[in-house]
Amino acid sequence: MQSLEYLRTFRNMPWITRGMKIVVDGKEGGHVAGGYAGNVAVKFPDRKHTVNCHPFWNAIYYAKDGNVIRNYYENQEWVADGRDHSEVWL
Repeated sequence: MQSLEYLRTFRNMPWITRGMKIVVDGKEGGHVAGGYAGNVAVKFPDRKHTVNCHPFWNAIYYAKDGNVIRNYYENQEWVADGRDHSEVWL
């Protein structure tokens, strides 16, 4: 597994923190950590182990106060970090 520092630097996600709430493809998860290949490891309540998820695929990230930090669900915010990620999905 890679560290969250990798995501902060190379995926340009300086706001990501361990344990933050995330919804991936409509499924609520938590305990975000660095995953493999620059992805995020997400612990879903119905899964025994973490799931390796792409950080920009149908993901919504929440702050501790419940406000949305980033919304990548259904391509709503491809350029939130100033880069175009659309080529990833081709």
